[in-house]
Amino acid sequence: MGRPALPGEVQRLFWSRIRDGEILDDAARLVGVSKSVALRWFREAGGVMPDAAPLVAISTVRLSFAEREEISCRSAAGEGVRAIARVLGRSPSTIRTLGEPPPATASRAKRRTPDPIPTHSASHAALATDPALS
Repeated sequence: MGRPALPGEVQRLFWSRIRDGEILDDAARLVGVSKSVALRWFREAGGVMPDAAPLVAISTVRLSFAEREEISCRSAAGEGVRAIARVLGRSPSTIRTLGEPPPATASRAKRRTPDPIPTHSASHAALATDPALS
């Protein structure tokens, strides 16, 4: 499993230091990573600075922790789903009240819950009223 990846911004700062002429050890120290991490980045990139595209893929499917906090705060302040989506640059369908299932899911789950099966004694009136038979 390993350690979690460092933010892409740290890698970009490292590569900008390298581009500015810093040596690997100094660039690593200035951005706050170990020499071995910097050496691995350098080796994985073949010694060539990667494209300006994000080095670590940003998930557009899942909401980040910061986005979840933003949604929670704005929702508590009474902002609507569309307004929050506009601020975050997300689709309104991605934004929903956190901690609550969407209404359609809740009603579907309710419909699927089977009715309790009646006991044998409850289905026969004679069995239900005669205490000697229970």
